Amino acid sequence: MLNRFLKFLLLIVFTMSCDDNSEKEEQEVIEILPSKVGNFWNYRVITQNFSGDTSNIEIRKMEMTESLSVNGLMAFKVKNIIPIIFDFSFFSTPDNYLMNGIGGLYRGYKNDDDEHSDPIDPNQKPEPEQLPKFTRYLKFPTYVGDKEFIEGAIIVTESVNSSIHVPYGDVTCIKYLYISESDTLGFIWFKPNVGIIKLKENASGSWFISELINCNIAQ
Repeated sequence: MLNRFLKFLLLIVFTMSCDDNSEKEEQEVIEILPSKVGNFWNYRVITQNFSGDTSNIEIRKMEMTESLSVNGLMAFKVKNIIPIIFDFSFFSTPDNYLMNGIGGLYRGYKNDDDEHSDPIDPNQKPEPEQLPKFTRYLKFPTYVGDKEFIEGAIIVTESVNSSIHVPYGDVTCIKYLYISESDTLGFIWFKPNVGIIKLKENASGSWFISELINCNIAQ
């Protein structure tokens, strides 16, 4: 039933008409996520079954711990990335990054296999350490109906003024819809200049919900 629903939803998404403005790509970097070493966001992470019964609640602190220059832009290594919306290969790797880039917010990760290796020939220079692989996943500026295609998934802008209540307070957000090829359905509520306010994703027969409690942010 859920599989049929998602396929139907995908059909609607791909046939949605877009505002002409959605085709205009922003050509400058806009700081939509406050990014500085030491910035952190505390989340309440809830696990629920589809009947609404809660099986687990935990507090997770997502923190920027290091900065890295990538092609003239600053990326920030994130500790305790909230385990939702990102594919498993992303948040299960040791090095996760977020970066403000052209036209929105980018995610990045680096596997252990990406580390530089020492040369066998002592006269050969060591290879430089590989940079994280980055993908834009939240488009900004954005308009209702905008689509962002990432590996194995699509993210659609559902609303630009969605009002929600979380422990952080009452917040008006941009709401993104996430659909993956594996029938994972998710929602992202994002507030520019604050960060991710709420995430909700279905996986393995449960809903995983992350809600912002408080944050300590500086630009």
